[in-house]
Amino acid sequence: MAAIAVILLFNPTFFTSSSDRIIHFQKNYTYAPFTFQLNNKELKAFRNEDFVLNLTLEGEALPQAVYLVQNGTRFKLDQEAARTFTYTFKNVQRDVHFSFDAAGFVSDDYTLKIVERPSLLSFDVNLRYPSYLNKPAEALSNVGNLTVPEGTVVEWNFNTSSTKALGLKFDNDSLLYKAENRDDKRFQYRRSVRKSSQYHVMLQNNETPNAEKIGYYLNVIPDKIPVLSLENFQDTTLYNFLVVGGSISDDYGFSQLKLFYSVRRENQPEDKKPDLKSIAIPFNKTVNTQSFYFQWYVDSLQLAPGDKIEYYAQVWDNDGVNGPKSARSRTINFAVPEKDKLQEEVDKSAQQTEEQMEKALKKAKSLERDLENLEKRLKTNKELDFQERKQVEDIIKKREDLMQEVRSIQDQNKATNEKSKQFSQQSPETQEKLNQLQKLMDDLMDDETSKLYKELQKLLEQKQSERMTKMLEKLRNKENNLEKELERTLNLFKKMQMEQKMEKAVEKLEELAEKEEKLAEETQKNSDEKKQANEKMDSDSKKKDADKKGAEDKKNADDKKSADDKVKKEGDDKSGKNEDLKKEQEKIQEEFNELKEDLDEIEKMGEEIDDKPDTQEAEEKNAEQQMEQSKQQLDKQQNSDAAQSQQKAAKSMRKMSESMSQAMMDSQMAQMQEDMDALRDILENLITLSFDQEKLMKDFKGVNLQDPRFVTLGQEQLKLQDDAKVIEDSLYALANRVIQIQSFITRELNDMKSYMDESVGSIKDRRINVATSKQQFAMTSMNNLALMLSDVFRQMQQQMAMAMAMPGKGKGQGQQKGKEKGKSAGEMQRELSDQLQKMGEGKSGQGQQGNSEQLARMAAQQAMIRKMIQELMDSQKGTEMGQKYGNELKELMEKMDESETDLVNKRVNQDLKNRNKEITTRLLESEKAMREQDEDDKRKGETANQIIRRPPPAFEQYIREKERQTELLRSIPPEFSPFYKREVDSYFRKYQSEK
Repeated sequence: MAAIAVILLFNPTFFTSSSDRIIHFQKNYTYAPFTFQLNNKELKAFRNEDFVLNLTLEGEALPQAVYLVQNGTRFKLDQEAARTFTYTFKNVQRDVHFSFDAAGFVSDDYTLKIVERPSLLSFDVNLRYPSYLNKPAEALSNVGNLTVPEGTVVEWNFNTSSTKALGLKFDNDSLLYKAENRDDKRFQYRRSVRKSSQYHVMLQNNETPNAEKIGYYLNVIPDKIPVLSLENFQDTTLYNFLVVGGSISDDYGFSQLKLFYSVRRENQPEDKKPDLKSIAIPFNKTVNTQSFYFQWYVDSLQLAPGDKIEYYAQVWDNDGVNGPKSARSRTINFAVPEKDKLQEEVDKSAQQTEEQMEKALKKAKSLERDLENLEKRLKTNKELDFQERKQVEDIIKKREDLMQEVRSIQDQNKATNEKSKQFSQQSPETQEKLNQLQKLMDDLMDDETSKLYKELQKLLEQKQSERMTKMLEKLRNKENNLEKELERTLNLFKKMQMEQKMEKAVEKLEELAEKEEKLAEETQKNSDEKKQANEKMDSDSKKKDADKKGAEDKKNADDKKSADDKVKKEGDDKSGKNEDLKKEQEKIQEEFNELKEDLDEIEKMGEEIDDKPDTQEAEEKNAEQQMEQSKQQLDKQQNSDAAQSQQKAAKSMRKMSESMSQAMMDSQMAQMQEDMDALRDILENLITLSFDQEKLMKDFKGVNLQDPRFVTLGQEQLKLQDDAKVIEDSLYALANRVIQIQSFITRELNDMKSYMDESVGSIKDRRINVATSKQQFAMTSMNNLALMLSDVFRQMQQQMAMAMAMPGKGKGQGQQKGKEKGKSAGEMQRELSDQLQKMGEGKSGQGQQGNSEQLARMAAQQAMIRKMIQELMDSQKGTEMGQKYGNELKELMEKMDESETDLVNKRVNQDLKNRNKEITTRLLESEKAMREQDEDDKRKGETANQIIRRPPPAFEQYIREKERQTELLRSIPPEFSPFYKREVDSYFRKYQSEK
């Protein structure tokens, strides 16, 4: 039993092996001297992949070769070492059953199991772009490398096999993002992308993850900051508009483009920051790179000398992900020069206008000489030679140069007038004269003369020398008239410049007188304070000297010293204040010296036009002496005497102002009366000449060539020609003084002279019919001239009546001008109505003895109000306000005309008073309604009005260049990839910066 137990312990199969062999009779039960050991942990192979089998033999006797048996076929294993063998199953597709065979010994049967590895079969990507891009969604198949705008929502839909889970890993993120399992094979993941990153798709099942890495690159294009370039053009003539332009570019578009500005007034403290306001600049939201142009009319800001606008442009993109980003330009200043600087510019511009007129006058004289010389040559030569043709061409070219010069004069003078009007107050009379002078300049361009030069050009091409001679004679007469008109305009311009300088000098004297009076008050105040301080010091000194007791004396001495120090300090303060007063006096003296230079210039200008003004040299010297004396007295601390000297200086300045103003007014009135007398004489002579010409014309029609009276009548025509020459000379002399005589009057005078010359020539040639025809034309011109001049005479009468009737003319004119400034037509009409109500009634045709002058003044005032209403209607033509109130104002003007007639005829009755009362009520109501509507319009509009105007010439080239670039950018083919679109955009930006 013990032996059996030992056998069971050490060899338990001893008793069961025989029965096992009977049951498994097919199995090989041969016992080999070695054993087969598989080194693979698991016999599992992935489908479609190779599997390497590792085998090791254990035992003392080893075979030389080992074979793998599969389906009865033996495959030799590769021997790696003495005991190690390997075998590779290629592209395993199904389970494999095998065993090993070596040296006749066979191993047990083994099975290689097939397992599935997770795999990605396909995937789709849906791209939903941010809404602000206005770009439709896209769907891509099997495209992993993506280039998308920032904020795009990317949706991956994966189609897999043998996959239990799927995740995405981004390089810039430590987290693994699991996709949603839609079914056994489909997974989905959605993400809004903000940064570029490499990303990997990771698959997993129960057995293993995916074998190979699936990696792609996600390129996220951030929304770039917009780019803004700005150019600007500023109106440095009138300072009432500025132009900004430039280009803006962005990758996806814009949301806003604005012009920010702030206005800093001249008297605004530096520490006070002005309000920042903005104006929207129009742009195209659908174009990513574009030019912009904006003209800003700044009249409504009411800029004054010394004011300054600081402005800049700012653009925002349309970034709907991070919020709009902006870019702004540099800050630009638009400054109106100070008053003195502006006046210098106006004076310089006027000087340039004068020089241009003198230059044009020389050209006109040269052109007339050339026409005369050519006319003489053509009278001797029947045919045009080369030299004469060249001379005609030179004349035509000279005429073009002259007209260009005239146009330049017109523009220059208009700009000067506008600038002067915009930044300085001008009297209505001065403004009217400036307008009439501008009209004279505008009328220098004669359309009829231009037509004659075109005909001359045609005759030159046709080589018709005979007709050309007559044409040259006409042109010479026209150019002679232009020469006279230029000379006349130049004289009137110089006279106007002198009058304006005189007005400004009078205003400056009033201003300096006020400053000197204020300085005198300050000086006297300082003197009084100093006197009080000295009296207090004397009083304290006497009080301290009265006490002479021991310790008290010592204490009082200390107190006295302290008091003396205090008084001394106060004295030092007064001395410092004296220095300030002295500096202010010196400043006034500097301004007065500048005024003296202006007065010297006015005297020179007067000498040029033979109209020397009275500049009050005696009062000028007195004022200068008093100011110098005041300065010396301030040095000596004689403030009371200095104040008296300053008062005297102010008085002299004011007297200068009043005397110059009165002298100027007296001179104008005297000249006006003289001109009216001269014009009356010219009218009488002209009418007499017309009647004489008519009688002579009838006499010529009743004679024939053999009649002895023919010679006598011819002599009478020569006499009329001489009479006409006297009228011509007188009228031209008058036209050099009277600005109301317009250019068409002198042209009519020139036509009259030409017709009379032609009539005389026809009489010499004994062509009676032609002579009488020319006499008829001459008579027509005389009648036309008489009508025109009578209208001028009526205007001069009205002007003189208004000048005499206007209160405040002469003495006190400056003060009265300040009071009248700002009154509306309605307020002036109310004052007139109040005056009428206080007057008693008079019978028709009879005026009250004491009221004749007053009625004349009131008639002139009514005429002035009516003129103001007419100017208001003219300024509102074509506007909504003009259409609304035009009929009302027209009816009021008709009623005013009736009242004016009654006043002239001294018919002061209740009807006149009632009519004026009605006019006053309706006019005030109309003004109030118009004012309220104007305020409503201003509230609705921007702070600064925008007026569309033609770009200034200096800016046109820039705009054309920008538009050309924009068109090129728009022509980029839409099928270009984003890369090439960016390259094209980069090229044009570089081109733009180089330009």
